[in-house]
Amino acid sequence: SVINELTKFGGADGIESLKGIIHLYLGNSKKGFDTISSGILNQNSYIYLKVDPKLDRYRNDDKFKELLKLYNLG
Repeated sequence: SVINELTKFGGADGIESLKGIIHLYLGNSKKGFDTISSGILNQNSYIYLKVDPKLDRYRNDDKFKELLKLYNLG
């Protein structure tokens, strides 16, 4: 899977958050939010979180709003 392929890149910038974004794209919101949150806390961010149109379905979700606050975007 794409997630497994990304894992091969180890700690490359943005990989953790990118894996979380892919989980969200696939509809796995809990895993996605948890992975992105971990990425943000480890300085491994996804800079398009606030504007990515594929994430529009999550914008009213409290977990999504928490992620934006972690980024200081909320």
